[in-house]
Amino acid sequence: MRIEFERNYSMQGKVKIKYVPAVKEIGLRRYTKEEIEAQKRIVNPIMDNLVAKFKGLTYECVKPGKLKQDEHYENVDNIRSFVRNNKIYLVEGRVIPEDAIEEVMHVFVEMLRTDRKPLFMGLFNMLKDDPRFEAMLKNLQTAYGNNKRISDPTVVIQSEFIAKNLAIAMKNELSICT
Repeated sequence: MRIEFERNYSMQGKVKIKYVPAVKEIGLRRYTKEEIEAQKRIVNPIMDNLVAKFKGLTYECVKPGKLKQDEHYENVDNIRSFVRNNKIYLVEGRVIPEDAIEEVMHVFVEMLRTDRKPLFMGLFNMLKDDPRFEAMLKNLQTAYGNNKRISDPTVVIQSEFIAKNLAIAMKNELSICT
């Protein structure tokens, strides 16, 4: 894992800490069958364990070339995983354990948002008020706040923020190392 420090020009005297695991570096190269199989040996057991806890949730590995730009608001060259219609898609050669965990958390967070709105907002407000997560929230606001392809950026930012934090907690709970 590499840690980079970026100057935060919006707040004088502050820096952004960016954790960059080597495996998160996405290249446009083709991955070998062996590399993809090694990735699946790590990620699939995590997914099998977590997906079993959510009725009707499934996952599938997809090749990067199958991603269609008009179906995503992010550049498909940067997508490692996503959720659509209660199904998690893991992009071969790109997905890492943290992504897999976060996608399961997205399903959970969406259930909270639709079925338990006060709990969803309580989680968001608790995390938002914690200075340890301030940089993460600002990064999400920058990434999604002005994206014209997102119909409700506030909901996306809140959901992403909660899912990312739950994924970090879950990763620590499962003692997953990258």
